[in-house]
Amino acid sequence: MNLYTLKGLPELLLNTSLFRGKRRRNDKLILLDKCNWFIHRILTNTYGKNEDNVGYKYWVNIHSEELKKFLGTKSYIRIKNTLVEELQLIEENEVYSAKNFSKSYRLTEKAQSISKDIVPLYSQQFQNTYQNEIVKNCKVTLENKVLFKLYHNLSQLITIDEWLYWVEHITEDEYKTVDGIKMPYPYISKYRNERYALYYNEFKRLNKLNRPIEIFSSVINFKPTKSNAGRIYYLGTSIPRHIRAVMRTKSNELLYEVDMSSAQPSILFLSWLESNTELQNVDKEIKEEYAKMYDLVVSGSIYKYIQQNSEYCKGLEYNKLKKSILTTINAKYKPTPLNKELKKLFPSFMDWLNSKKEKEGHKSVSHLGQSLEASIFVETYRQIPEDTFSLLIHDCVLTTKENTSFIKKLLINRTKELFSCIKKTEDLNRLFKIELVSIKDEDTFNYQLDKYYENFKSEN
Repeated sequence: MNLYTLKGLPELLLNTSLFRGKRRRNDKLILLDKCNWFIHRILTNTYGKNEDNVGYKYWVNIHSEELKKFLGTKSYIRIKNTLVEELQLIEENEVYSAKNFSKSYRLTEKAQSISKDIVPLYSQQFQNTYQNEIVKNCKVTLENKVLFKLYHNLSQLITIDEWLYWVEHITEDEYKTVDGIKMPYPYISKYRNERYALYYNEFKRLNKLNRPIEIFSSVINFKPTKSNAGRIYYLGTSIPRHIRAVMRTKSNELLYEVDMSSAQPSILFLSWLESNTELQNVDKEIKEEYAKMYDLVVSGSIYKYIQQNSEYCKGLEYNKLKKSILTTINAKYKPTPLNKELKKLFPSFMDWLNSKKEKEGHKSVSHLGQSLEASIFVETYRQIPEDTFSLLIHDCVLTTKENTSFIKKLLINRTKELFSCIKKTEDLNRLFKIELVSIKDEDTFNYQLDKYYENFKSEN
């Protein structure tokens, strides 16, 4: 068992009043384990539950009862104060709601600048506490049929030796002016580099292991949760996209994904269509908008249509386009250029959306979208046989090629079942698409290198 923490933390603790007050060696080792655990807890949830562009700014909620369990009822406040006030490694957000959410924590800029490290547990006492919690969490998790299937299939993954692939894909160009000439300088943000390296190395370590308990013991694992909207968050949902590309099953089968085109907009469009099924028969303008939105959903072309018909979106890269649209749909109502253009394209839909935000709060929109997404994907995942390799990643299902058509059919049937506005005979093949996730052998760096040497030898 290991913890992911800050390199050189023991040296930093040496001069703290709390550490100096410990006389026995074992007490000092227990204190070190507890401090490592606190930082480990923040780091694993930071990496596991937020996007790369948020980075270390992400706040991690940790209930006081959990702190008491691992840090000690009598000592958790002193340990927290040592890391927060004396060493200034952790920042505490004291805003909390007794019934809704606990206090939250994140690393300070000082801690972010320090290299990270994987360290063992030093004291038998803390090792027992930590091991018991891992076993308990594993047992409770595997009692849930969906989570059992998810973790069982996670244990069937391998990560190939292909670090160059993800390094190249997370490298960006930073432009600097040298002697009056603008030059690109490749760089990787510290957060992305540390996150990707950790996931890559840990999943490679799991290659030879095949039991769920071994995944729970990994430094990247965190306790799975289910949101109020029904989304399931577990280790599989946190695997960075470019790390998934260098993964396969232990039978060396490539991974494919079955996902929903423009998932959140499609689901919200369907919600509006569902509520206007009757009205479109009597209102000409709604009838026209209804027909247009219906066609866009079933053809899986919402983003493409918006990009072609919005001056604001023309020329935007797909990821920026998607982010701008999702932000506008889910954020508080503001008369931004994109909001105005969406209103021109879908007037009744945007009126419905903005009215919902005004009456129920803007978060009600994302909650609606995610709850319906879960109704489609989580419920479909329940129907997939246990002996069929599959992993749920919010709005898509990872599987092997032979199972893609079967899972796609299940998703289509579930969507039609959920939304009566979809014609029973409607072809939804374009709404749900199948794409290769794993890189092929011939695209790997090692294959290309072998091919280069092979050609070199034949030519010489």
